[in-house]
Amino acid sequence: MEMRMRTPTTSKTKCSLRSAESRIPKIILAPVKAMVEECLKSLDHTFSKMYASMDAVYSSGAPSQGLLLQLLYSIRSERSLIEHIDYNSVRWFVGLNLDEPVWNHSTFSKNRDRLIDSEVAISFLS
Repeated sequence: MEMRMRTPTTSKTKCSLRSAESRIPKIILAPVKAMVEECLKSLDHTFSKMYASMDAVYSSGAPSQGLLLQLLYSIRSERSLIEHIDYNSVRWFVGLNLDEPVWNHSTFSKNRDRLIDSEVAISFLS
């Protein structure tokens, strides 16, 4: 009996038809994301007023979802949070596609301050 070794494949796919969400097991974060999205819908009017002069991404509550990740994973800083979102497969949680850049860390710092000042954080986390 002749034994053959498999030929290693060197082809690297640069484009995929599968979504990032289909590749990630969401056992823990999927129910949390559903609750967060429901909460954000109820706060949508408040976010719209807070971020009226800014880009639409801010009014969607996505940075708020990032701050929630920071709490859930005990991430020590906004810089570390950006790295966590960029390198660990949680982009889907904050609504980013694979090819979209993650926001600057100062976005999260400013957003956190705005949420605390307007007391939206209490509504969001309760």
